[in-house]
Amino acid sequence: MSVDFQYTPHISTLAFASGSAPNATAELKTRPEDFLVDEILGFEPSGEGEHLYLHVKARDYNTEYLLEHIARNLGVAKNSVVYSGQKDRYAVTTQWFSVHLPGNADIDVSVLENENVTILAAKRNLKKLRRGAHKGNKFTIRLKNIAGNQQDITAAIEDIQRRGFPNYFGPQRFGRDENNIATALASVAVGRSPKKRFQRSIVFSSLRSMLFNLSLSQRIEQGSWRQQLDGDVFALSGTESFFSPDTSTGEAEQEILERLSSGDIAIAGVLFGDGDIPQSKKALEVLAPILETHQNIVAFLIKQRVAVAVRPLSVLPKDFSFEWGTNDELELSFTLPKGAFATSLLREFVVC
Repeated sequence: MSVDFQYTPHISTLAFASGSAPNATAELKTRPEDFLVDEILGFEPSGEGEHLYLHVKARDYNTEYLLEHIARNLGVAKNSVVYSGQKDRYAVTTQWFSVHLPGNADIDVSVLENENVTILAAKRNLKKLRRGAHKGNKFTIRLKNIAGNQQDITAAIEDIQRRGFPNYFGPQRFGRDENNIATALASVAVGRSPKKRFQRSIVFSSLRSMLFNLSLSQRIEQGSWRQQLDGDVFALSGTESFFSPDTSTGEAEQEILERLSSGDIAIAGVLFGDGDIPQSKKALEVLAPILETHQNIVAFLIKQRVAVAVRPLSVLPKDFSFEWGTNDELELSFTLPKGAFATSLLREFVVC
């Protein structure tokens, strides 16, 4: 199987909620301080236990590099250090790590600090941090040198405030020039996944994320990404939990509409893998072209026992505000559930 345009680049081919690509352009991340990300853990460490939770502020460090920095300076193995969510390098971020440090002795965490790394908190917990354990992320983003109609940009942002944006996986998921997809397709071609766990994770996530993006794009083109189809299921915001609605009464149907409007739930798409696809009837029918066109990828994921899951088709940002500044600058602040990409929100109204 060869890698062709239908696979890479795919993000540039995805449909827009408005029906067309934005005309506005802007500069993003001219410096790390233009892209602030604060991880929201959603719970408080207990204060006792074998696992030291670290709340770390970093500038220009990606998550893997920061993990290595923590392990090296605390003198522990890399597999003793875990994090909940990955963060970009060229940014200023806060995120949580846990380090397995048995015993009750105080640990000098100041050895981790330098001009780019600050420890905001250190607290023990009984259990280690799990991947995806955090609740969400708060973003503060500054766009510079914007070229475009300010009224059109404002209208597009206000529409996202009211109705949300397509929950595409952003370009960070696929590596530089989407090279992770090419690597993953090579594994599909030979029918084997990499031996190393981290590389397997990249292969599986790249394939499933790409197919999700393509299926979401298809529903946007059909006008049904925010419109329930017969057989659709609903995802709870920020989770992989889903349910089939009971709309047998007008009251139940009204409750579904209210929860959709509030962003508490969203129509769910599928992350293909091993197991029954939860959609049925018309919702399953619209997935048929994706299943047929990419059946070799789906078969590979099933063979590798990657569990089927769901993901919301749309995201409604919380606490969303924006302000125009001087010199054609725009600052945005919003909170997204874990797994949602700020770049997918920006994509809807500006080309960066």
